[in-house]
This record gives sequence, structure tokens and C-alpha cells, in this order.
Amino acid sequence: MTMTDPKKNKRISRINIAISILLAFGAWLYVVMEVSPTITRTYSDIPIVCEGLDTLADEGLGVRSLSDDELKIKVRIERTEVLEIHSEDFKAFVDVRNSIKGSNSVEVRVVAPSGATVIEQSVEAVNVSVTSSLNRDVPVAASFKDSSDDSSEPEIVSIDSPKVSIIGAASEARKVAYAVVYVDNITPESGNKTGYRKSYVGKPVAVDSDGEIIPNIVVRPETVDIRYKASSVKLAALDIEIEGDSSKMDYELPESVAIKGASADIGSISTVKARLNLKDVTVSGTVALDYELPEGVTIANKSLSQGIYVKLK
Repeated sequence: MTMTDPKKNKRISRINIAISILLAFGAWLYVVMEVSPTITRTYSDIPIVCEGLDTLADEGLGVRSLSDDELKIKVRIERTEVLEIHSEDFKAFVDVRNSIKGSNSVEVRVVAPSGATVIEQSVEAVNVSVTSSLNRDVPVAASFKDSSDDSSEPEIVSIDSPKVSIIGAASEARKVAYAVVYVDNITPESGNKTGYRKSYVGKPVAVDSDGEIIPNIVVRPETVDIRYKASSVKLAALDIEIEGDSSKMDYELPESVAIKGASADIGSISTVKARLNLKDVTVSGTVALDYELPEGVTIANKSLSQGIYVKLK
């Protein structure tokens, strides 16, 4: 009677399993490379960006709005590239160079990365509303590219253009509070008034009082050269002195202001004094506060555009 060697059977079984895996992998590879080398994917929320805004600005015009500012695309992608391609790799453009005042229908052009082909897009053309432009000068601030930590922010030490011109549709340009340059993150050194300085050349973008980007605004010059350091940020209470007769005016005073500086400079500050000058107010509008700040302390970005809206009774 022949006895089967258990060790030999196990060895044969493992070899058979290995062969099966290799055959399955080969079959999958054949399907991927020869039978079906591509797959179809859908990407949503692709932002539509305007090209040619400078041309419009030179003609005294600006883009007020687009009928659609995002689109969805269906894409054919090589299987080998599927994990490498993301929605932000696709760019959608409308060329507004030849647009005129009023409503313009402009084709949307989508640019795909290598290995991908756009086969369908939810928006083929958009209506571009063009109006007269407004040109204003606004201050420049800096913000970290990674702004998840609001306990510190960059402080500009030197800059070649403290103010820049913003040009856009009048309704949009009026929303701009300042222009911001997004810079590389650095960490403030506790108690260090000099700290580490970093140079950076960047493109300023127009933002509103909440720091949100206002689209379709031309900023000139296109780049600014700054030197900055990291400063600590804290909230301080406001003690506001009113100058002038306010009996015929309505307004609401803010309770706090965000300040920045070396931790040694701002650590002991609990209250900031400010003046609200109402002597020359003849129409309703926003009046800026005049802050009393010690040397080395400045207003943080979130309070840069803080003012008091005064309404005449």
C-alpha cells in the first residue's frame, strides 16, 4: 500500500496556488493592457476661470459674473493613470478678450492632463456679463499658504509695492478690502522680536473683508517682492473714544480687534485704544478706526478692514 507524503502534498499545493495567482494576474494584465486599457470617470466642481482679463481692463471693462462658475466632466482615463489624476488636474477656461459690454456667450475650454481625454462636459458655453470697470488702490497683506493655525500669521517687514491697483467690474471691485500674497509657512519664535526673515516673490490676489478671494479682478503689478516674518496673533478688547457730535448718527462699535507681533510684545496687551473721528462725516458710510498701538504691534489680517458703518439719521 502506497503512503502519501504529507509534506510533499503541501509543497505541491503551494506551487499550484502560486501558479493560479500568476495566471490570474496575467489574465488581469492582459485585460488592462489589451482588451480594456481605459476606464471612464466623472469629476465635479471644476472651476471655470477667465482668460484675457487684462485686455478688458485696458478697455475700461471688467467681468461682473458668469452664468456658471463650475462644471462637471466625464473623462476617459488610461487605467495605469487612474490613481495619479485628480479633479484639480483639469482646468476650465473662458477667453473673454473679445467680449463687449453686456452679455456674451463664450465657449468653455477644458484642458486635461496627460493620460486623460474629456468626452463630455456639463457646460459647453457660459454667459459672461461685462460692465464698466473700477480702478482702486488697496494695501497688500501676506497670509500663510496653510492658514489652518490662526494663532500666527506673516508680518511684512519690507515690500516693494505697499499698495497695488485692482481693476474689475465696479460692483466687484468695491468688495475688495485688500490684496493678499500667499507665502510659505514659518513659525514665530517665542519672545524673539527679530526672528527669522524670509523673502518671497508672489502674485497678490484681491480679497474681501473676510479674506475670501474676489474672482475676475486684475491686480497690478502682477507680482510683489516682500520680506516677512512670522508673528503671533491674539484678540484684544477695544476701548474706542468718539470724536465729534454723534447725536444724529447710528452706529455699532466692535468689541475687539485682532493684533499681531512678537509674543513678548502682545502677550501683556488686553485692551487696545482707538479713536472714531465723526467730525467730518456728512454722508452715511464706513469710517476707519485710528488705533493706538505700541511699537512692534500691528493689526492682524482679520481686522485690517474693520471700520464702523455710520448711518446719518
